[in-house]
Amino acid sequence: MEGATLHIVMEYVEGGNLHDHIRRNGPGQGLPEPDVWRALLSGLVALTHLHTRRERVIHRDVKSLNLMLADKGSLAGGVKVGDFGIARVLSRDTHFAKTRLGTPLYISPEVCEDKPYNEKSDIWSLGVVLYEMMTGR
Repeated sequence: MEGATLHIVMEYVEGGNLHDHIRRNGPGQGLPEPDVWRALLSGLVALTHLHTRRERVIHRDVKSLNLMLADKGSLAGGVKVGDFGIARVLSRDTHFAKTRLGTPLYISPEVCEDKPYNEKSDIWSLGVVLYEMMTGR
């Protein structure tokens, strides 16, 4: 923050996003299994870090467009989570969020049903990304 101006500083991730990487394989083509495992496990590690902090962070918009390839054109380095624009911090006393946010194809059933949700919704969304990586759609 500089005066009334907010500056957002982010790491430059040269590899682009997972969504585009999946699409490069062609319509209906999933990724090779080793790439799927690499992306899934690195995504889980990142989300676990967010979810197990003292003030738990819920990303609320986990999708292939927000998972960045750590290496250019390859999943060798796994993925990094980006776009925390609608993330929410849950304090030690707050167990659930209620605001209905996220990308419709990726949000969990409890968010769709306007019920309270927590970090498990991010894991659901990563499961949708897993499906997308396996099927290419």
